[in-house]
Amino acid sequence: MELPSGTLLLPGLVDLHCHGAAGGDFPGGDLPSARSAEDFLHASGTTTLLASLVTAPREDLLRVAETLRILSEEGLVAGIHAEGPFLSQARCGAQDPRVLLEPDLHLLRDLVESSGGYLRTMTYAPELPGAAALVKSMVDLGVTPSLGHTNADAPTTATFLTQAANLLASALGSNARPTVTHLFNGMPSLHHRDPGPVAACLRMAAACTAPSNLLPTASTCTRTPYAWSSHSLAGRTSFW
Repeated sequence: MELPSGTLLLPGLVDLHCHGAAGGDFPGGDLPSARSAEDFLHASGTTTLLASLVTAPREDLLRVAETLRILSEEGLVAGIHAEGPFLSQARCGAQDPRVLLEPDLHLLRDLVESSGGYLRTMTYAPELPGAAALVKSMVDLGVTPSLGHTNADAPTTATFLTQAANLLASALGSNARPTVTHLFNGMPSLHHRDPGPVAACLRMAAACTAPSNLLPTASTCTRTPYAWSSHSLAGRTSFW
């Protein structure tokens, strides 16, 4: 293939946490809007993506999962990421705190069913009651646990990432790993007396146990912790 002078040839981008683009969105459950978003993303170099939900009432989550199932069956998205609803009230961020829930295994199964089995990953807070059973059910149903929007301490975070890693390894092999949703955001800041989830996530990322997602934008994460964590502490291959 002969390329014009000055052209850069790059591998396709893979986006595992995407709520939409260019005015189109996935969480609204409007199929034309979702198609508009994925059309723009594909034209812009993203070849593989998960369409992300946000926390919403049960009926809305199931309806949107059914809509995004269509894009998944057509091969336009690689599946669905559910950001919630089993998240911390204290660290909800942009998620609607009025509809956050404690882990509900029936809702998890209903989401998997409504998505046609295309629910690929779910963000959850490990300190919530029933989180251990939730993680096990996720793995049993083929859903990758992604820790985030959490107020957990460092030991709880490490315990759950290790549990998820062991369950995934048993089910799918050593290459299957849990993830962390937007490290630093939606969790307590790193503190020398209370290191919290950030310290545990960095340690797990450095050990290649649980890669972390970073949002390096001015409104979500300044450049210093982004560079510090991804380049100096855990290595570039442990972040996306």
